Amino acid sequence: MIEKIFIPTLGRVGKQKTYDNLPDKWKERTFLVVQDQEYDEHDKKINRVRLPKEISGEFGRISNARAYISTNFGDGCKYGVFDDDLDFVYTDKYWSGGKNRPMVEKEYDELFVETIPSWMDEGYWHIGQESTVNIPREKDYSDNCRIAAVVYYDGRNLNTSKVDWEELYNLDGAEDFDCNLQLLRSGFPNRVSARYRISTGTIQSEGGCSLNRTVETHNEAMKMLEQRHERFVKLYEKNNKMDVDDIIKKLGAKIRWKEAFKSSVNLESFFD
Repeated sequence: MIEKIFIPTLGRVGKQKTYDNLPDKWKERTFLVVQDQEYDEHDKKINRVRLPKEISGEFGRISNARAYISTNFGDGCKYGVFDDDLDFVYTDKYWSGGKNRPMVEKEYDELFVETIPSWMDEGYWHIGQESTVNIPREKDYSDNCRIAAVVYYDGRNLNTSKVDWEELYNLDGAEDFDCNLQLLRSGFPNRVSARYRISTGTIQSEGGCSLNRTVETHNEAMKMLEQRHERFVKLYEKNNKMDVDDIIKKLGAKIRWKEAFKSSVNLESFFD
């Protein structure tokens, strides 16, 4: 069973979409991870974790929050880390119509008690949920692919004795992609659900990353991502939804996730 859920949040006091969508039984296991300056503003009935002052305020980056969560609370348990502006969706198989609908409590239970933990037991220690941006799939999951907005870690196996979370989460603006690529290249396969999916919030919606992320900082993060993983990341320009005038082109990334994992297998074979 997923024992704990953490939701790092900023600038959204009283507007906790992800938390509000969870069934009450799962809210009891959920913690808002709150920057020091906002801690007292949040509903005291909700479980909260106060981030240290040194990674709050001016230095309140999501990458710092994610590293803090896994370093301090992840070891020894199965847990999830969710963005704060998500809808959880069940998607029918492609040949059954591929319709999306909000998940019901039974499906949350299936996901958190059965599906995710069983995959962890198979050796998939970082797991995600696909975005509804993608077309529905016939298969229930994909291996070694994109993870963003929602991630589950098996802290019994993927813990501070094996990884340095501050190293994994040190590229703000591309932290999900960078962490995932580092883990894949280190030989840790992932699995992503195509049946239980997520619908993400509007780009640059009020609060969250919009408070300190611009197209310029986004592009710098993408360039750094390419530098770190040049064999697997290729950048391209796309329409810029962060700038209505589209003056500065936003960079997107084509990422060879499966090849990144295969590189770890080939490296092991080389040294055998």
